[in-house]
Amino acid sequence: GAAAQLAGTTYWAYDRSSGGYGMLDTDGNEHTALVDAIVRPYPAAIAGTPTAWTYDDATRTLEVAWTADAAIYAPTVIVVPARVYPNGVDVDTDGTASMSEGDVAITGGTRATITPR
Repeated sequence: GAAAQLAGTTYWAYDRSSGGYGMLDTDGNEHTALVDAIVRPYPAAIAGTPTAWTYDDATRTLEVAWTADAAIYAPTVIVVPARVYPNGVDVDTDGTASMSEGDVAITGGTRATITPR
C-alpha cells in the first residue's frame, strides 16, 4: 500500500515482547516471521521525482521508476537488505548501477528493476 502511494514506512519497535508486535521475544531473539514481513528493499533517495514503485514479495522483485532531475547530481539509491537478498541482486536499469554492501546506486537513469541473484 505504501509503495502504491510512493510513500515510505517505518516500524519503530525493535523491542522485547512476549507476543504481539515486538520484534524480539523475551529472550531477545527475533520473531523471524514478523521481521521477514517488514524488512524489504526500498528507494532511499531518488534523483528526481518518483513515478512508480512496486515490490512483489513472492518473487522479491522491486521496480522503481522516476523522472530524472538534471539539477540533482547525486545518484538514486535503492536499499537491498541481505535478509531479502542473501546471494545479492541483479539490476536492470537504463542508467549505470554500482553496488555496495546493502544498496545499489544508479546514476543517469529513470528506472530500475531489482531481482534476487
